[in-house]
Amino acid sequence: YSINIMEKENPPVDDSEQTRKKHAESEQKRRDEFKIRLNTLRELLASTPYQSNNASKIDLLKNVTFYIKSLHDKLEGIQVSLNQSRANWDEEKETLLNEINQLNEKVNRLNNENNYLDEENNLLLSL
Repeated sequence: YSINIMEKENPPVDDSEQTRKKHAESEQKRRDEFKIRLNTLRELLASTPYQSNNASKIDLLKNVTFYIKSLHDKLEGIQVSLNQSRANWDEEKETLLNEINQLNEKVNRLNNENNYLDEENNLLLSL
């Protein structure tokens, strides 16, 4: 008798029905996740020239592609500018190091001349 009650409460479901339900649930999760990701993209583009509030999915993806391309181009420009700045810095650094070396050589020559003149002055004073 208890077996019959359980069968009435939970009628057996064939495997194809369970498979269909699992597939439907899985597909709904996939669609929900896709919708969340599309909304995230819309939010990311909201503060850019490529905003796509009411655009179709394909237009949204096109705008995302354009935006990524523009960021990539901007990054390349910054890298070129940075490399040029580094090259200029290296050149300026080399120039300054050469000037420092020349000034050090002049200081050494002047110190030697000063020492020589001090010795001559001492000789003259001793006479």
